[in-house]
Amino acid sequence: MFSKLIKQPLFKRFISYDALFSQTIKSPTNYVINLDTLRKENRQLLLQNREDSVKTEEINDTYKNLSDDFLRYILYTNNLFNNNIEFGGLDSDPRFNKINDFEFLEEVMDTMEQTDNISNIEELETMKHNVEKTCIDLKMGIERDFEAKNFEDSLEKFMKFKYLNNVKKHIDQRIEVVEELEG
Repeated sequence: MFSKLIKQPLFKRFISYDALFSQTIKSPTNYVINLDTLRKENRQLLLQNREDSVKTEEINDTYKNLSDDFLRYILYTNNLFNNNIEFGGLDSDPRFNKINDFEFLEEVMDTMEQTDNISNIEELETMKHNVEKTCIDLKMGIERDFEAKNFEDSLEKFMKFKYLNNVKKHIDQRIEVVEELEG
């Protein structure tokens, strides 16, 4: 399935991410992580390895990848399913941009339209909060799919998460516009 996606690996690792950040990542399928714990563990690891520039670079790269939801998805996918997907591969391969749930896509389009017509910041904040709750549910679902080693379902959830992340950005932009109009 991924023969066309195999390129240069995105992550050069000498030690696995779950072994390196063992306080934050309880298992290799632990997709939902506490970013505060990750930051603290990163700081601790950097202090312990400050004399070793190669190890410090590895720690920084792994931290960057783990702290970003999208890079973490690729990292986990590469690890769990023995893939070598680059971050750019998500945008260039149509399988990573296709959602078959037309009801979901319709909801996304409706939400975007509604956002453009709302001029009340509280309504926009409520809408954003609802989108964020759905994103949290999707991330939890991705973790369950990783535990079950179900790539197809995790990919479907990830694509929805990607779309909803764009909706959140759109809402944030609308909030800025409304604040400027009110100010």
